[in-house]
Amino acid sequence: MSPTLRSALCLGVVLATLASGPIGATAARLGAGSSLQGQTAEVSVGDVGYAGYFTRQLKEVCSFDCDKWDGLGVGAGMQRLATCVTAACTAYNSTHNYVLVSMGSCKPGTVSPPPPPPPCGNDTIWAAPRTPGEAPPATNITAYKFTTSAPALVAQSSPIIFTWQPIQKLVPSEVKWGGYFTIPPPTASATTYTTSSPSPLGCAGCAKNDPRRGWDVGSVVLQVTSVNSTYFTASCAMAISNNPNKTVVVDSGHFYSSFAPLTSFAPGLFPTATIATITGIPPGSEGTTVTMSQKVGGTKPSSNPLIYLACHFTVSAC
Repeated sequence: MSPTLRSALCLGVVLATLASGPIGATAARLGAGSSLQGQTAEVSVGDVGYAGYFTRQLKEVCSFDCDKWDGLGVGAGMQRLATCVTAACTAYNSTHNYVLVSMGSCKPGTVSPPPPPPPCGNDTIWAAPRTPGEAPPATNITAYKFTTSAPALVAQSSPIIFTWQPIQKLVPSEVKWGGYFTIPPPTASATTYTTSSPSPLGCAGCAKNDPRRGWDVGSVVLQVTSVNSTYFTASCAMAISNNPNKTVVVDSGHFYSSFAPLTSFAPGLFPTATIATITGIPPGSEGTTVTMSQKVGGTKPSSNPLIYLACHFTVSAC
């Protein structure tokens, strides 16, 4: 081993020895053939420590020596580092002790601190259709009907369908990405229209409404329910997927549901008269579901009524 490399090591001589016996490098040089037989090891200062079994009697004590060698030779420039090293000695059986040496607070200047954790990123999420590229306007997603008395899902056909549109359909001057869904209200009480498989996705950072430009946070289920002929509720639920590459936390949500078209896509400006009830935040973590629900606002038109739905979240990914 070169002097340069040796200078970066702490020579930890680990011995289970008699109290009156030799210690440190001298003891190590006695070798396996001497009356004092123990194990020795070189331990880098950056290591947690060294452990080993030692074939001596149980009345022995732990001794150690830890030196930083500057390359000038044994005894020529040894700097004692024993003050930052600790040893523990426990009985293993009738003939062996177990010795653990910890490098403790040894902190040579040549040891670099661990790298910082990767930075966290924040993204905005909009519920969007699953498309292979940029989602085209008027993308349809099948609606399914169920009732309290008939809970089985029944696929519906146009015009009972969830239709996605980009923001610019309602606000042509808007430059941001994102969009909304529309669906006619259920005509019978205690009836729900819902999305199923394939479901919309919670698309994070999906510029130009293109899933390839962002990432899928989880599956989204949209529902609208008729309580009676004039009272409707809506909900948006996102099941947050387990992500193998990031630690994901959904930390806020905004929901718009109304018979009136959106006039702004700033989630903070969604009408406060029908603030959504949010469950699942906190924790908003992977493997959990975040649900937003609220009364459908506005006044139901007498002809061709549509419910407008916009589902927005924010997410932190580390």
